[in-house]
Amino acid sequence: MVKMRALTFAALVCVASPAEAVVTVWLEVPHDESSARTAAQKFPEFGESAGLLLLIERLATADRAQAHEGVKFPYNYENLSQDQIEKRLGKPIEFKADRYARPCAGSEVVLPGGLQRGDLDGFMGRSRFYELKDVGGVLVFYSARQVAISPAVVYLRTDDEFVPLKKKEDAVKRLTWETKKLRTLKEWLGIPEDVAKNEKGEFQLTGHKNR
Repeated sequence: MVKMRALTFAALVCVASPAEAVVTVWLEVPHDESSARTAAQKFPEFGESAGLLLLIERLATADRAQAHEGVKFPYNYENLSQDQIEKRLGKPIEFKADRYARPCAGSEVVLPGGLQRGDLDGFMGRSRFYELKDVGGVLVFYSARQVAISPAVVYLRTDDEFVPLKKKEDAVKRLTWETKKLRTLKEWLGIPEDVAKNEKGEFQLTGHKNR
């Protein structure tokens, strides 16, 4: 099982739809200091890493053949069922926190979206971890209907070049390492090339066509 703690905020049920619920999941990030992760966000190298991570976490479990018109990419897709995801990613494996690192842009707290109250029973037990090509892996939460809940949670497989984030000075080497890994994951998942920087050096998504 994936090591994490979950807390359901019943008071945050959406008023417009009483069937909806909110769950907050705290992820284990054993290799890094929180302050160093925050400091890494101020480095120029952070932009591409953050963009790649957003694409992968939104599209790893998405049905990219079914796009909603008028909804901004990459939020315009329905998610796949567990059977469909396992045809794409393979069978789940046991997650071992010491072998994986959370990218700097990845939050240590996740709020899976679109949950219904009926999804709460057994929610944590329905999480699955899928390894991707010895480069990383994705943690997927499923609804009671066995459909993926966005976003997926990306981890990267540590190796001899991995740099734990213990201080601000570790940031550039760590971001370089994880950007290389994220590029590989994006290519393996067949995600289109949409990460670019504008004239200010800020991350943006460009040139996407539904496919």
